[in-house]
Amino acid sequence: MKAAELSGILRQIGLTFIVCLVLQVRVDDGRLVLLALQAAALASQLRRLRGFAESPEAQRAWAGAFGAAVVCTIVGVVGLVPAVEPGLVNLLAAILLLQGTISYCSLLAHWSRRTGWSDAASAFDRARWWCAANLGVVGVAAAAHLLLGPRAGAGDEGSIDPGILLGRVLRGWPVLAALLVVTILWIAAMVSLQLANRKVRAGLRAQPEAIVVRA
Repeated sequence: MKAAELSGILRQIGLTFIVCLVLQVRVDDGRLVLLALQAAALASQLRRLRGFAESPEAQRAWAGAFGAAVVCTIVGVVGLVPAVEPGLVNLLAAILLLQGTISYCSLLAHWSRRTGWSDAASAFDRARWWCAANLGVVGVAAAAHLLLGPRAGAGDEGSIDPGILLGRVLRGWPVLAALLVVTILWIAAMVSLQLANRKVRAGLRAQPEAIVVRA
């Protein structure tokens, strides 16, 4: 794979991450309409990196990122079924997106080190740590909600305000606080990831015809 081709792939993946962050179209019950399409776009782009992952560590990281995108695509399709709880779909999508991003950052951090770009590797590591912290917050918040959240009544079903997750109502300041923390951590991860992408792509553009070192 030439440097120019890899730079183009990384650019497309970076843009898709931004679109996923900004463009979250929902219908009245909170259902994510474009989730399957966005996840499928990521899976298609990640598939092009299959031959790029050479070492066992890189292959595991690629498989984790690609697998998360594929499963998220399936979740997005299933989530369009009216009988499926939108809150559960959104939770699974968040977990899969974070796990896939962690694997993607691991792949590029490993490759950056093999290439000798330690600054880029550190930036990818920072993005991975932000995502890991975010995943922990999501897990703790979901468990606390399942244990402590009020059960949904007949008047709550199908309503986005309050929303329903795992049969319990999303209501009150703890929910807002958790959403705020998750959003801040995700933005921090995306900033770190985009900065790392820029570092790597600058180096690749400087030698567009060079054959890149495999991860």
